Amino acid sequence: MAFPSGDADAKTRQRKWLGYVHRRPDKAETLAIARSIESGLPYGSKNWIAALGRKLNLDLTIRPRGRPKKQPPQSQ
Repeated sequence: MAFPSGDADAKTRQRKWLGYVHRRPDKAETLAIARSIESGLPYGSKNWIAALGRKLNLDLTIRPRGRPKKQPPQSQ
């Protein structure tokens, strides 16, 4: 869930922010946060992560750990 922004005054924004910060995340959000922590990749929507990767010129994708397995030689 994205934080609801708006044109409200400072007191209303602060109240909404406190409600947002202190709410319990749903299961999908909890899994996404855990995946982000384990992988070291940023937490956010796929579009936001892709835009961040382009802006920083980084490849922000999850890949298997270690070296790729050797492919057997192809016979001709």
